[in-house]
Amino acid sequence: MNYYHMQMHPDNLNGYSKEEILSLLKLGYIGIDIDSDYAATLGVNDKPFTEWGVQLQIYDKTHSSWDKQISSFLKLRNNDIVLVRHGEKFIALVKIVDNYQFQEMKNIWFRHMYPIEILSTYHDFSEEYKIPKAQGTFEISKTGQTFKILNEIYKKTIKGKNMQEKINLLINRNQIILQGPPGTGKTRIAKQMAIRMINNNDPIKTNDEIKASLDKISKDQVKLIQFHPSYSYEDFVRGIVADSSSGKIKYKTENKVLVDMANKAYATLKNNGYYKTDNKEEKKTILEKSDKYILIIDEINRANLSSVLGELIYALEYRNEAVESMYEHPTDGRKIILPSNLYIIGTMNTADRSVGHIDYAIRRRFAFESILPAKGEIESKEGQDLFDKVKALFRDSKSNKKADTLSLEFYPDDVMLGHSYFIVKDKDELEEKLKYQIKPLLEEYVKDGVLTDEAKSEIDKLSL
Repeated sequence: MNYYHMQMHPDNLNGYSKEEILSLLKLGYIGIDIDSDYAATLGVNDKPFTEWGVQLQIYDKTHSSWDKQISSFLKLRNNDIVLVRHGEKFIALVKIVDNYQFQEMKNIWFRHMYPIEILSTYHDFSEEYKIPKAQGTFEISKTGQTFKILNEIYKKTIKGKNMQEKINLLINRNQIILQGPPGTGKTRIAKQMAIRMINNNDPIKTNDEIKASLDKISKDQVKLIQFHPSYSYEDFVRGIVADSSSGKIKYKTENKVLVDMANKAYATLKNNGYYKTDNKEEKKTILEKSDKYILIIDEINRANLSSVLGELIYALEYRNEAVESMYEHPTDGRKIILPSNLYIIGTMNTADRSVGHIDYAIRRRFAFESILPAKGEIESKEGQDLFDKVKALFRDSKSNKKADTLSLEFYPDDVMLGHSYFIVKDKDELEEKLKYQIKPLLEEYVKDGVLTDEAKSEIDKLSL
C-alpha cells in the first residue's frame, strides 16, 4: 500500500467547492485530464496514457512535470490510498479498488480514472486539515508534513471504520463482548462505542474527552458496572432487600441495574409507538430514532453468568418478549422485558485463567470481538522498540509463530501485553512502566505457567 495525494478540479474551474468535488467522488472515481488541444496535435488526445509512449516526453516539455505525475498515476494499484485535496483543503481519503481506465462519462470532466471506495471525508472530522501546498496535480507521499497529515487521517479513518463495524455488530446483535489480553483498551473502546451510538459528533480521543462526553449523556442511558465472583442475580436483575427506614425491618422486591435500564428503554419505545405497529420498516425507523440505553459490563466473565442472568438468558435472544422472574415486583409483577433499544457491551480479559468459563448457551447470544495489541497505537520510537522486545516473548520475531518462551497451552493473541502499557508521555514514564508494570506482569506470567522458565532471563534483560 502506498500513499498519494492529488488535486480534483479542472484548471478552468478553480472555483469548485469542497462539496462539489465530494459529489464527484461519490460517483466512484478519481481522475485527471490533460490539455486536450495540445494532446490532439500529438495525436494522443483520445488514447489512454498507457499508449502515449514517447509523446509523453514531448507533452512534458510544454507542460512541466506531467511526465512524472502521469507515470506515478499509472503506478496506482488496488488498495493504494489517495488523499483528494483542493489546494490546501482536505476533501476525502479514498482507496483504489480497480485498474486504470480511460473512458468518457457523463457528469465527470476527467477521462483518465480509477474506480475508488471513499474511506472518509472532511465531514468525518471535527478538526479541519490543511494540506501543504503542492506543485503538481498528482504526487506520491512518502515523507514530510504531507505524509504525516495523510498518515494521521488514514489511521483515524481506519480506527473510525473499525469502531463503526463494532457498533453495527452491536446494533445487529444487541450484545457484544470485547475480548483480548490486558492493556488493549477494551473498556475504553466500550465507552467510545456508547458515546458514538448516542452522540456521534463528540471528540473522544483522550480519556478527558471520553469522560467529558459521558458526563453530557444522561446517567440513565449509559451505565458501567464491574462483575466479580460473588456477583449474583439479586445484584444484577432483581432481588429482595431489607428496608429499615420506618424503624421496622421490611422486605421488598427491588429492580436492579439491568431491569431498571430495561424498563426505561421499554418506556421510550412504547411512547414512540414501537409496540403499536407490526410493520417491520416502521419498527426499524422508530428504533433508530429512539434513545439508546447501553450497559457496559467490565470483566463480564468474572461472575458465574448462568447464575447471574437466570431466565434472562432467553430474553437476551428474544427481545421484547416477557419472561417470568423468580421474584414478584410490586408494580412490574413477575414479568421482565429486554427491549430492542437496550444494548450490552461486555469486556473479557482472555489472559485471566482464574475466571469462570462462559457456557455455550450464553456464548451463542453474544457476538465476540477480539481487541488485540496494536503497535500502530504507540507513537514513540522507544515505546515501539520495547513493544517488539516484549512481543518476542510471545511470537517469534522472524516467523511470527508462537515463541518457544510461550507455554504450549496458550495462544499469543490471548496473553500478549497490550499497547496501552507502551503509550507514554516520555522516556521516564516508559522506564517506570517497564519497572513497575510490564516486568512484574511478565514475571507473574512465568509463575502462572503462561511463559516458560526460560523466559525469566529474557525478562531480566528487558531495557530501553
